[in-house]
Amino acid sequence: MERDEVEKKILLHQKFVGGEEGGSEADFCGANLRGMNFYNLDLCGLNFRGANVKNSDFGKARLINTNLSYANLQGANLWEANLQGANLWEADLQGADLRGANLRGANLRGANLRGANLRGANLRGANLREADFREADFREADLWGADLRGANLQGANLQGADLWEADLRKTNLRESDFREADLQGADLRGANLQGANLWEADLQGADLRGAILTDINLRGVSLIYTSLNGTKVSNGTWLNGWPWIQGRRYDAEMRYPGMVRIGCTTLKIGAWLGNEGKQLAEDEGFAGSIEHQTLIFWLRSLAAQTNEELGWVPQND
Repeated sequence: MERDEVEKKILLHQKFVGGEEGGSEADFCGANLRGMNFYNLDLCGLNFRGANVKNSDFGKARLINTNLSYANLQGANLWEANLQGANLWEADLQGADLRGANLRGANLRGANLRGANLRGANLRGANLREADFREADFREADLWGADLRGANLQGANLQGADLWEADLRKTNLRESDFREADLQGADLRGANLQGANLWEADLQGADLRGAILTDINLRGVSLIYTSLNGTKVSNGTWLNGWPWIQGRRYDAEMRYPGMVRIGCTTLKIGAWLGNEGKQLAEDEGFAGSIEHQTLIFWLRSLAAQTNEELGWVPQND
């Protein structure tokens, strides 16, 4: 099928939708449209279910509420395409270019986007459950409120991404890059973050209960009001610099082995975890707060590791 024929079908479909005389409904279900040029076309509401559109060009195309479920979109160009509300259930988008695409509210449940480029894409409120995003590029993407439950994002690049209040329960986030990402209020219960890079990520209000945080980089992470009950941290968490955590009232750091400064006071870790630290917290009206509980968790994670495991490098003040 050539582009002229496709455009003719689309024009007749638009007439059909508009109730005009001579219109007819277009249906590309199961069609072989591999390598087709759809650049900048209006494809809103069309049915491409199960179609083969591998390596096709959908750049800047309008695909609002379009049915692309089970379609083969491997290597397709969807640069700045408008896919708001589109149905991409179990579609194959391996290696697809979705830079700057609008996928707000789209359904990508079970879709395969391994190695796809979603840099700067809008995925607000999208259904991404159980999708495969291994090695995908989400840099500066907007995933506010997206549903990623059970998705596989191993090795994905989410640097600078906005995941405010995203649902990441039981998601595979191993070795993923969250540098400077916004995870405020995100639900990470049971997520696997082993080996992830969370350098200067914002986890305020995030729920990390039951999450796996082994071998991660938490330097400069904001964990204030973060729930960390049941989280596992071990084996080289602090290898990229001295342990440091920032809170609303206090920040804390361990520049020298065993000695931790919280606010303006420096004590041994054992003292902070003992009666002296407890008394100081009570004197400041700080004891029992969520921030205090977070600091206690952090101190315990330090105490459980050797200096070698912490990757301590002496610093010259």
